[in-house]
Amino acid sequence: MKSFLRLLLSAPIDFAVGGQAVIEGVMMRSPNFYTVSVRNPEGKIEMKQEKFSSLTTRWRILKLPLIRGMVHLVESMMIGFRSLNYSNAVFLGTPEQSEGAKKERGLLLRMIFGFLWILYVLGTLAFTIFLLKV
Repeated sequence: MKSFLRLLLSAPIDFAVGGQAVIEGVMMRSPNFYTVSVRNPEGKIEMKQEKFSSLTTRWRILKLPLIRGMVHLVESMMIGFRSLNYSNAVFLGTPEQSEGAKKERGLLLRMIFGFLWILYVLGTLAFTIFLLKV
């Protein structure tokens, strides 16, 4: 029994799944994909699956501890907003937005997240400097 527990505890976990609730549905995310399932007004389930590739897998510098956390936070928020927008569109029965509107909204979201990221970095640096001086 002890050898089984030791084997079980030493085995690496290579599959992580998480999710969140959306309007009349659920979003599930794995390291490479995310799927949104929503009940439409007629009561049928509509599903959308998209491939996802984290920035930390593409650029090695983004794997540093503080930066990695910020990147994952922003990526999770972006996937969450996309999922909520999709579930809202399905639930209300409104069509998908045009490419121009999507690009405009994407640019606005990037600007907002960029500003928040700068505030986060400056706040973290200021707090670190404060701790080192005290």
